[in-house]
Amino acid sequence: MRFVPILKKIILSIFMVVILVAGYKDSVENPIDFGVYHGIGKQLLQGNFDLYPSVHLDGTSYSQINGMYYRYAPVTALLFVPFALFDLATAGFLFFLLKIAALFGVVLMISKITGVKSDRYLTVGLIAFFSVAGYIVEEWHVGNVHFLSFFLIVLAIYGIEKGRVVWPSFLLALAVALKITPLLFVFYFLVKKKFKVCAVVAVSLAVLFLLPALFVGFEKNAVLVKEWSMSAAQKSEASVNHSLKGVLFKYLNHNDIDGPKYPKTNVADFPRETVYALWLALGLATMIFLAAIFARASRHPDVVLLEHSLVVVGILILSPHSMRPYFSTLFLPSGILVILLIKYSQNIYQRLMQGVLVLSFLVSVLIPAVLPGRQASLVYEIYSPYFFATIILFFVLVFLIRNFEKLNPA
Repeated sequence: MRFVPILKKIILSIFMVVILVAGYKDSVENPIDFGVYHGIGKQLLQGNFDLYPSVHLDGTSYSQINGMYYRYAPVTALLFVPFALFDLATAGFLFFLLKIAALFGVVLMISKITGVKSDRYLTVGLIAFFSVAGYIVEEWHVGNVHFLSFFLIVLAIYGIEKGRVVWPSFLLALAVALKITPLLFVFYFLVKKKFKVCAVVAVSLAVLFLLPALFVGFEKNAVLVKEWSMSAAQKSEASVNHSLKGVLFKYLNHNDIDGPKYPKTNVADFPRETVYALWLALGLATMIFLAAIFARASRHPDVVLLEHSLVVVGILILSPHSMRPYFSTLFLPSGILVILLIKYSQNIYQRLMQGVLVLSFLVSVLIPAVLPGRQASLVYEIYSPYFFATIILFFVLVFLIRNFEKLNPA
């Protein structure tokens, strides 16, 4: 039917117009996190490398850039210098366009790895997007660098699966410099005995952390790295945390981190030290469990991408702090599930995969959209339904990895 391709193009065109208009509006009116990045870029152009002023590290105040301050490794500040050549609104919109390109790039790469035909790319992209649209739209709205860091990870995965080592490993190291938590991928590659990848990542990280010394000298660079580590530690204790750590403290401790606008959720009040120890124990157990899964998994390309999806989910769960926009990275596992539904349309786990996509849509998109007012939204958020939906996705991915031969009898 010739009408179907035309309809797809119309849907894509409408989708792109709406997204671009909304993105431009946010770039002009609400730069939020990007305002910090843009301000840092302007600082560097002026020769000011004080990225982490000491007044912020003792907890007494915040940066004067949008009431926030820069939290990423010193070298990453260089990435924002080109944006500082433009005014804030223009630079913010360019930053947003990069994320749109990254979204299409992720769909293209995972589709190529799994051998999906080009006429199904749009189906993969749209279903994956709408299943996690709440997270993605919020990440775009706040102007965070998280989705671009995620794109670097997927690009690195694509290169490694194509047999490359150096440039994909460097990109993975850059993602680590931006967000730290992609280090879980280094753990994954160690388990998979890809030691060259791990070695190049380590060397690349050393180079990235030494690079600013060319501009500020080794002594000043050492100070910057120390200040960055202190600010990163502060972030791990921030409020509204939807990782395993955050959920444990919400439910098992009288949480004094989240603001008074949020209701209390705890069902017990164990000492903070006890809850912290429980988090470390569960985190270690999860790492051991993941290592066992990865060590015995098939090398089929589809399984490999399921494993990468599991690492992405693991990062959200194991991270010391996961904000709601960080869950935009669930675009990868959602895309992989859509691809598996297309490739193995008659598989016996079809309902399971469809169910987890629907659950993600309900939790991230539909329920937040119909909540009656701000107070209901705050209650919904503080109970961290995103975490529990992600835990379900975690075990579904594990199940599919362990039972792939039934998914693909051939």
